[in-house]
Amino acid sequence: MSRALVFVFVAITMFLAFFYVSDFFDQPEPVAVVENEVFVEVAFVNRAVNKAEPVNANAIDIREFPESEAKQHSYVPYASIKIDSGALWAKDVKEGMQLTPDLVSNPGEKDYMYLSLKKDQVPYYYLSQGSSIVEALPIQPGDRVSFVATTSSQSNLLESGYSDIDSLTSNVIIDGALVLQSMNVSEDDDSSNEEYGLIIALTVKQVLKLEMAQKIGAITLVPAKMVHKYLSVKSSDLIEHRFGVRQLRGN
Repeated sequence: MSRALVFVFVAITMFLAFFYVSDFFDQPEPVAVVENEVFVEVAFVNRAVNKAEPVNANAIDIREFPESEAKQHSYVPYASIKIDSGALWAKDVKEGMQLTPDLVSNPGEKDYMYLSLKKDQVPYYYLSQGSSIVEALPIQPGDRVSFVATTSSQSNLLESGYSDIDSLTSNVIIDGALVLQSMNVSEDDDSSNEEYGLIIALTVKQVLKLEMAQKIGAITLVPAKMVHKYLSVKSSDLIEHRFGVRQLRGN
């Protein structure tokens, strides 16, 4: 092999080696992808609370944690915890505890009814049928209602009707009773026959009073804020006013 050929071969080899090495060093360094850390809100109870107390926003502190840290500590995101108006603490909670769904009882949940009852109260089921204020102004758990009884001092309205128009009286017999649960119990689509069931917290004395009033007169349920507990309306007052106006006109 001639020297010229050897020289050409060596030159080509060196050129290829130089090209490979320069291309290797000229490659851009890989850029590290930095992911934005997602933060989640976690709630903690900032003071000791007792079972059946109303859940107050002032008793809850919200803190932010990286999602990875929250998962590491099994924290429950605050956004996943349901707290409705009128919610109660389902158990005694110590200061600093993390807020979890099992610590809160919302209106309509199975344990809410018993948490709402005081020592001298029992749950009372009241059924309202047809056109009523329950239909016109939907009553929700946590609301307070009053019962107005219209009775006659002379007879039983359920037996004699409203024949004794001069001896009728409407009085508030139960004021400010707490509604524990509300439901539509109708079985058909006829709005005129809709039935609404309410579970209300009453004392035994109030239950007996309401049961007696339903046996001798008519009962009207209204939101407590719409009536005064001493409200009393007598038919005699209306009749006197009516006939008094007639007499004035006759004169």
